[in-house]
Amino acid sequence: MDYRHYVFYDYETASGNPNDCEICQIGAVAVNRYNLRIKDEFVSDCKPEDMDAVDPESLKVNRFTMERLEEAPDMKVVWPAFVSFVRRQSMGKGDNSFTYPVGGGYGIRRFDSVITSRYCQKYGQWDAKREEAILFNPAFSIDVADHMWMWMHNNPEIKNNKLPTVLEYMGVKKKVLENAHDALFDAMWTAKIAIRLLGVARSLTDLNETTGRRRLEMKDCFADG
Repeated sequence: MDYRHYVFYDYETASGNPNDCEICQIGAVAVNRYNLRIKDEFVSDCKPEDMDAVDPESLKVNRFTMERLEEAPDMKVVWPAFVSFVRRQSMGKGDNSFTYPVGGGYGIRRFDSVITSRYCQKYGQWDAKREEAILFNPAFSIDVADHMWMWMHNNPEIKNNKLPTVLEYMGVKKKVLENAHDALFDAMWTAKIAIRLLGVARSLTDLNETTGRRRLEMKDCFADG
């Protein structure tokens, strides 16, 4: 039995390269592992350390202004608060990364996860021996974009795998989608998609006590070769 909670997170950034961009907003949503309900949330703007490196085109996407960034709290304050939020979702006592929440997001594999590693190394959530971040569970993560591609890639009704496109297909109104590219909005809706997917997985693989069978049985499924 896996007892770890989930934290779905999103970064809005001041430029587009995950290897050197600076975060200008963090949004995160914690999901209870047992009942798959949202249990906590976090959001904060962040002031980039190098304001001269801010890309105006990126600000058009996330609807930030230079004035808003100037008024945002410093990352040296925001990042520890975000780390504290994630740590509160841990199921264990002490500093045991095995009990840390499973991190997730939309398209995090090539973007947000890269940024997480950079910031963890900078602010001390870093395992120098293994050369990896120690913010989320080190063994597992959930990139919801990969899962939606798997479910949708053969569906001619959906034109791409971007989060707003997927959400519109799933019934979210266009007026609501005007708030996309806000970190908490993206994290929240990513969490809602993940909750639905996790619910489907449980309904397929949980043991039916009446029949003694699972709708999708993994045990011995390759026993015949």
